[in-house]
Amino acid sequence: MTREQGVAQTYLEHLQQEIRLQSALVGDTRPITQMHWGGGTPTYLDHAQITELMHMLASHFNLLDKGYREYSIEIDPRTVELNTIALRPERIACYNYAHLPERFTSQRAIDRLTLSTPE
Repeated sequence: MTREQGVAQTYLEHLQQEIRLQSALVGDTRPITQMHWGGGTPTYLDHAQITELMHMLASHFNLLDKGYREYSIEIDPRTVELNTIALRPERIACYNYAHLPERFTSQRAIDRLTLSTPE
């Protein structure tokens, strides 16, 4: 993704169109028991945009609000604020950072010597 101004909102507008299309295909009554957000989007969007996206999803799909459900989100821990821990997740999974600058050009700016060790 990019940090260019306004791109996130354009992305959300396109995503809303895709959500409408997918909802028309699968219907809005089938319960959604699993949902995973990842790939950088959750860290890229601000809190208001994440809320907007959740409202989009909830208005087009049957997101369960109780009972069995497994909703997960990948986030960069450097972007977490105190009010984000107030969400009270049921579990937290922490994975090692994969430093692959030859594969991800944005990682080339990170000095590998400044990274923490797995220990």
